[in-house]
Amino acid sequence: MYCRLKIQCCCVGGILCRSLSSAEISTALRPFYFSVHPDLFGKYPEQRKINENSLQQLSALIEAQQSSHNMSVPTLPFYLRQKDKPEGNFKLVNIQLNSRDVRETIVKILNACDISTSFVDKLPKSSPKPHSRNIDFSKAYEQYTTEFEKAAEIKRKVEEKKAITNIIEWIYENSDVAKEKYESTRATRDQVKTLINKLCKTYGIKEVKYDSGWNISHIRGALQSLASMASQHTKHMGNLKARTIALGQFTGVSLDGDVYLNIIDVRNEWLSLIKKVSQEDSALIEIPKYEKALSSILRDIHICRRKFMPKVSAAQYCSHLRQLITSIGDFYGHGRKIPESVPESLSKYEIVVEPNKHVEKALHKEVKERFGLLELQKDDSITPGLMIMCCQRLLTRIDKVGMKLHGNILYVTHYYSVLSEGVLCIPWNFK
Repeated sequence: MYCRLKIQCCCVGGILCRSLSSAEISTALRPFYFSVHPDLFGKYPEQRKINENSLQQLSALIEAQQSSHNMSVPTLPFYLRQKDKPEGNFKLVNIQLNSRDVRETIVKILNACDISTSFVDKLPKSSPKPHSRNIDFSKAYEQYTTEFEKAAEIKRKVEEKKAITNIIEWIYENSDVAKEKYESTRATRDQVKTLINKLCKTYGIKEVKYDSGWNISHIRGALQSLASMASQHTKHMGNLKARTIALGQFTGVSLDGDVYLNIIDVRNEWLSLIKKVSQEDSALIEIPKYEKALSSILRDIHICRRKFMPKVSAAQYCSHLRQLITSIGDFYGHGRKIPESVPESLSKYEIVVEPNKHVEKALHKEVKERFGLLELQKDDSITPGLMIMCCQRLLTRIDKVGMKLHGNILYVTHYYSVLSEGVLCIPWNFK
């Protein structure tokens, strides 16, 4: 979801700087979007997750720069589809964005991806006279998405005949293949368990876990890097005593207090976090204060956190709260008011309504046990409501696929696939 912000030209050093329009941003970034859009990575959940997360942070950065707010983001990794290469061949680029204006940000993105900047270079950098204008930045991405969907529709029609229309047939065709792949990675999985046990025992770490979307060989490599780094910096590893370490898509402390290490980060970034982990914890203390402040300016509405939202760092969550509070303050500062139809007190309302997680847990347990699954997992984008519907529909097929799924790992997402480590991916809305 993209916030709608009002954007104005600004003066710097007495020179009127021209902000890029919504259409100009859309045009400049179009070739970039066509290389990294998550929909292009449907069969590759690892790459799709990374690009989704990076695009969200990039969108927030551009919006902040357009509204003259300072915002820092970590190095953003993107997987690029490569032309004239077989499917599944991607190029990983890490983009560091420390610029203060949108033009420079876009140029850095395009240069990092070897995309021409000629369009941006031709755009004027100053305006002849002061003026202000309202621009809906969200339209830039929305317009691109519309174009992308039109192009994708052509591809979908071509592949329509090959579309999977029956989950029962698909399971019969792929469950044995998945088991073979799972068995082939047994040695790697055993190495992962050994590495985790050694880290926990040596440094008093409570638990080491990892996102299920990662390839098991990547997990092993990350754990080997962590073990190597830990042996060279033993004195700092005491900061992780009795804590949970998670290998995921960002480096920082999560809202749950877990220490997350981005698998694709260099070890120096991990070490930097471990050294100052107590400072990162301070964000957890600040969060209730910001939530209370946000609630007070929104007529005491209750601020909820989604229990199943994608993992974010506490520092990033704090930053988002601050930006939202500032934006609402600006709204009031311009003399605007909440519509009279809104109740004077919103204390009985919540910004996010949490579904009944107990229903999901009960169905999760029933599906796992009755099908004899080794694991039942889901993508972050699958809400409890969608997972509930998926589990209920799976149970109606138990007489037809129950034995076939026995001994498999099932991953609920938006597409069909068999991952290299033997995980069966199915869409939540299978037929």
